Amino acid sequence: MTRLTGQGLSLDETHRTSDGAVQVGEVLRRKLYVVCSVFGGLVALVLLLVELLGAAPNASLLFTYAAQLLLTLWCTQWLLRDRPIYTGERIVLLCNVVTIVLQSVQVGRTDTPESLLLLQSIFNLLLATSILGYMILRQRHALMLGVGTYAVSTLIIALRDGFLDQGLTVLRIHLSTAALLLLLHALAWYRVQYTQEYLHRLRLEKQATTDPLTGLLNRHGLYPHVQTVLHSGGSPGSVILLDLDHFKGVNDRFGHLIGDDVLVRTAQLLNDHLRLPGVVGRWGGEEFLIVLPGMTQEAAGRVADHLRLQLSREPQPVVGTVTASMGVAQALEAEGMTELLHRADQALYQAKAAGRDNVVVAA
Repeated sequence: MTRLTGQGLSLDETHRTSDGAVQVGEVLRRKLYVVCSVFGGLVALVLLLVELLGAAPNASLLFTYAAQLLLTLWCTQWLLRDRPIYTGERIVLLCNVVTIVLQSVQVGRTDTPESLLLLQSIFNLLLATSILGYMILRQRHALMLGVGTYAVSTLIIALRDGFLDQGLTVLRIHLSTAALLLLLHALAWYRVQYTQEYLHRLRLEKQATTDPLTGLLNRHGLYPHVQTVLHSGGSPGSVILLDLDHFKGVNDRFGHLIGDDVLVRTAQLLNDHLRLPGVVGRWGGEEFLIVLPGMTQEAAGRVADHLRLQLSREPQPVVGTVTASMGVAQALEAEGMTELLHRADQALYQAKAAGRDNVVVAA
């Protein structure tokens, strides 16, 4: 699970809620980085050509654009070859910081057009570096990176050309960059708060709709699926109510811990052998409810018999063979949830009365 701390969440951590989420997050981030790298490389190439074709090319700007072009090309091929994103992010971050410091050293008198362009390039790269920092680092660490790099760059420039002598245009660039860094931090803080609240709501929702023992949906989680069967616009849908046979005897003989293990293994078996788009959940006690949208009761009866056979063919480690009785009912027009489940329960009762390990389809 994602760890929530007062220091904030990095984008890495917001994805680590499950293995599936990690895979989806990796794919999306890789695509995003590829697009950004290609676009950034095109921009750097255009700027490089414009500077080369100018009347008096600036060596510092040429170095800057060439370095950015090479970095974007390397980053693109790194991502397309499915190399680790984590490593690539840190390398790009380090290269950006080094480039900012080197460019700050190269800035001469800031009252010249060339120096102003280089200064603007420095702070543009600083903003891009800060954005990347907030994507891969904790909020506090990203803030330290952005503010620290800005302070070092400003100090280097000020030592070369007195801060008070830099002119109004340069001061505007400094102040606007500081304001943008502050805004960026505020947006990152808001994202962290929103993410924490969103994950908290997801956790509460999962707790409210998930059976803690088996990990299946509980009654509250199953209700919307049953409603879908009832309001499917004329398409048939069915439910299967399953009850483990002689389960009380299992608890009395082997204890409740073994009984819980039987429930967990039964839930896993039902999930493994259930034909999609069915949904299985724990209805209560040793009862399970299977919702089969778009399936007639005849087809649902075949699914139930398939599951019954699988249960009887796969003995439990301690208890041995555990069988189940099942009642099948198809949703009728203008029928409510209570009526549908009542008919499934009546069919289940008939299956029990017929000797258990049986499937009965409601009339």
